[in-house]
Amino acid sequence: MGEGLFAYDNTFATTDGGMDAGCDFIGRDVWFGWTPPATDTYTVTTCNLSDVDTTLAAYDGGGCPTGAPIACNDDACN
Repeated sequence: MGEGLFAYDNTFATTDGGMDAGCDFIGRDVWFGWTPPATDTYTVTTCNLSDVDTTLAAYDGGGCPTGAPIACNDDACN
């Protein structure tokens, strides 16, 4: 994908029981894959960009996660 703003559709979001250890606030989810263009620090945010209550969790690797997220956030916009 790269950097920028990306549209999403959560019409078919499900409670598929993803690996959310430590992020118990995750409910219905939609999964996205993203590969950074370079080794660096990046900010991923939905703050003031969505009409729904969003939660983000990041997992290492591609495909379905096999462990707990490396980071997660529910309501902080900083």
